[in-house]
Amino acid sequence: MHRRKVLLLCASMLSAFALPTLAQSGTKVPVVGVLALGVEARLAQFRDGLGKLGYVEGRNVRIEERSTGDRYARLDDIANELVRLKVDVIVTMGRTATLAASKATSSIPIVMVAGLDPVQTKLAQSMARPGRNVTGVATVAQELGPKRLQLIKEAIPGLARLGIVWNPDSSGSADSIAAVRNAAKALKLNLQIVEARSAGEFERAFEMLAGSGTRTFALVTGSMFEANLQALLDASAQHRMAGIFAYGNWGDAGGLLSYGPDPLEPYRHAATYVDKILKGAKPGDIPIEEPTKYELIVNLKTARALKIRLPQSILARADRVID
Repeated sequence: MHRRKVLLLCASMLSAFALPTLAQSGTKVPVVGVLALGVEARLAQFRDGLGKLGYVEGRNVRIEERSTGDRYARLDDIANELVRLKVDVIVTMGRTATLAASKATSSIPIVMVAGLDPVQTKLAQSMARPGRNVTGVATVAQELGPKRLQLIKEAIPGLARLGIVWNPDSSGSADSIAAVRNAAKALKLNLQIVEARSAGEFERAFEMLAGSGTRTFALVTGSMFEANLQALLDASAQHRMAGIFAYGNWGDAGGLLSYGPDPLEPYRHAATYVDKILKGAKPGDIPIEEPTKYELIVNLKTARALKIRLPQSILARADRVID
């Protein structure tokens, strides 16, 4: 037994010496810059995706993570900082971060996970062949807003007044508001639109909605809200507000309804784009992908707490019911 332990110890030591970091061996370690508002779950999924592809931080990749907390104002400065660092790839999480990075560089590859139309915003020539330095996953944003209004109106029969909570600092939110206004007109919904630029403004926003008799709201998705998910849900619950959201993690955390794609899979998938680029592929040759599956999540516990009786038509269509 003693001899076996000694052999195992020697093997372990030899293995450690046989696997130096790239930095120690003199080989250049590729550097991946990450530009995002502070959403740790997204970053964790991206790191997990890299790990599954064989990347180990400090050994064969270095990640320069730059988070701006829940504020958009510093994204331009940080994008320029990543360019000065001469990173090999910039991973952007969110529309505003993607636009900031694309403004900062036209040469460094950018892998995005963003709610935008890359062709309409001129980030790509086409989805199949982007042709420029931006590729990645384009999650639908504006197009799903009207669908969520239809669902919340069906979920709460007789609904005539709906609050909209949005952040004007989030790029693309103005387009989302325009789409929501058009949908509300068709659905005969009166809208009350309130702003929240940071978590500190959630309480005021819901006080304004509750003060006008509005009991139901839709959230215009944005990275600031994702970074402060629980704070927003707590503020809405305090005023007994029922909400519909973009991603299933909101339903899991207590939101009444959510409708949209998987909130985390695109960030894992972004790692495959980084892998291809680090192995020599050009971003302009890698097709931009879109989510193909959208889920309706219903939180029955929240419905009961708010004394909302959801119709069978909603429950029957739900992909997942939290009870």
